[in-house]
This record gives sequence, structure tokens and C-alpha cells, in this order.
Amino acid sequence: MLRSLFLLAITIGWSPPARGVPHPSSAQEKPLPEAEPYVRIVHAESNVVQLQIAVRKFLPAGNKRPAVWLTGVSHIGETNYFAAIQKHLDAQTLVLF
Repeated sequence: MLRSLFLLAITIGWSPPARGVPHPSSAQEKPLPEAEPYVRIVHAESNVVQLQIAVRKFLPAGNKRPAVWLTGVSHIGETNYFAAIQKHLDAQTLVLF
């Protein structure tokens, strides 16, 4: 949940608290899981290599603000990859790039 709040905070220009000053909700939050990569290479079958790019949804605590999607893209891919990315982007209210 902290990643979600931090991402939203960046978009509205919020700055983190000074060092040594705990965030009011930090005592209540669970530790975050280890971050996974946004880009990875997978050797799925012999002679086949996949470039996998993440699309992640960040939700603020309490769902009081809108969700933020972080969508990675690549300049290389098959047509179904680009069609799926475009369909995802078309479904969003606002897209910043």
C-alpha cells in the first residue's frame, strides 16, 4: 500500500517527511513485499525467448483516490502485444506518457 501512496504523492507534488520524522500511518502498515522487476526475459521453450513487461495497478489505502496504473511498454513485439496495450490504455480515464 505504501507504494501506491508514494506513487500518488509524486503525481500531486507531495514531498516525503523529513528524516527522522515517522509518517503518521507508518506504524500501522505492514512491510512491503519485495519489488518485482518491470521487465524480464524468460526462456519459455527451447529456441524461444520472451520479453515480459509488467502492467501494475496501484491502489491507495482505503480506496479514497483513483487507482494508478504503471504500464510498461516496448518498441518491439508482435501485433497482439500492441493491441492488448492499446486496449488497456483505451479503457483508462486519463493516460499520461
